Amino acid sequence: MNLTSEVAKYLDFVVKNYPECTLSTLIIEDDEKFNDYFSVIRNSLQILYLLELYEDHEKISITSQFFIFKIRKSYTRFIYLYPLNEFYSIESILRQVSENVLRFCLTIHNKDKCIDDVKEMKYRNLWEDNLKKGDLYSHKNNILNYFNTQFRISSDYLHDKKEIDLLQFFECTLKQELPFDSNRLSIFNEYLRNFVLEIIVSETGINENEDYTIAQKHIIKETKKRIRKKEVFQCMNNLKISSEQY
Repeated sequence: MNLTSEVAKYLDFVVKNYPECTLSTLIIEDDEKFNDYFSVIRNSLQILYLLELYEDHEKISITSQFFIFKIRKSYTRFIYLYPLNEFYSIESILRQVSENVLRFCLTIHNKDKCIDDVKEMKYRNLWEDNLKKGDLYSHKNNILNYFNTQFRISSDYLHDKKEIDLLQFFECTLKQELPFDSNRLSIFNEYLRNFVLEIIVSETGINENEDYTIAQKHIIKETKKRIRKKEVFQCMNNLKISSEQY
């Protein structure tokens, strides 16, 4: 797996399948505005590969694996919907991811709970009566508090408790700016990566030197390396040349 190639394939997919969208235009023109969105896309794909790696790791319980799968499934939707700039869809995905991050956290020190126990627990009960009173909260409260806040922010938008400035939304579209806050997505990705490394890996006792195959170590290396836009665009050109030859 080569992540530079994977990012190039994704950008090529956007240009071919969403030709009228703002993101596609920014990619084709290599507009300076694209830099922030390139960062979001690159980091999102890196996180997806990390999630896939741990989704069936033998040191992680079946119940915990289930919620990693739910997180990855939702964030895969984000990658496909991101070019459409559809505010409510993105908020819905951020809410789903945040909720399932917290449900996963409950499974760490509650080995006796089955999937249905965790999946069907009311959110207030999950947060107030379990996570905030649990051992994990005592040393990872920054991550847990962040995803609880994101869940509430997205819920407020989806339940019309927060108003969207529609005029600004359409102005951004006309100015070829993606209306969804790239800074917010960058921070979300940062916390999601921290969740993977500091909670999924650390709290389940996975040892980097002993518990990975050679292929898994390669994936981890790819997700840590710096992916440069210049190299991705060169890879896109190679893909274009290759497809023209057939």
